[in-house]
Amino acid sequence: LLLPCGAGVTAAVMAAPPETYHYKPRQRVPPSLESVLKNLTPGQDAFPEEKEAEELSARLGELAARLRERPARAAEAVEMLLAPEFRGARLTPTDEVPEGNSPRLEVFRSRTMPSDLVLDRAAFRGELTALVSELAAVSTAEFLISGRSCASTWPVRPGKAGAPRGSATGRCGGGATPAAPGA
Repeated sequence: LLLPCGAGVTAAVMAAPPETYHYKPRQRVPPSLESVLKNLTPGQDAFPEEKEAEELSARLGELAARLRERPARAAEAVEMLLAPEFRGARLTPTDEVPEGNSPRLEVFRSRTMPSDLVLDRAAFRGELTALVSELAAVSTAEFLISGRSCASTWPVRPGKAGAPRGSATGRCGGGATPAAPGA
């Protein structure tokens, strides 16, 4: 329904609609959960490796973003991702077998990957560059931390104040992580 009005009223009606505000209430944490929730932040409890893993995940996310942006930029990420004393293994399989029989698509599955840490930081950068050199584009790149080796078992000695409770197992320094006291 249009009613004839003056030019000023018509312009006001045709102006942009008012901005909509969405109220987002902050939900207060119940006091009973406050002591538990403070330990959920990585590095705030007796497991400092969580904070390091979170930092590494962020760096690996940058590597993935560079790969998706332009595969040739992946090697640039080596500078910010690897320590100067880094030692790594080759990125190409030592043994691979063909899968499938289509002449249009060749798929190979690796039987074994090299595990000898023979590459320094510069050589690893060259290996990464060679690996992605033939890729024109990468649409999906995701790097997950599936294991970690560390120099010490716990940040505090078992039996001391602040020692972790419960039990944990895993690979740490080439052996199994002992269960924490009170497990």
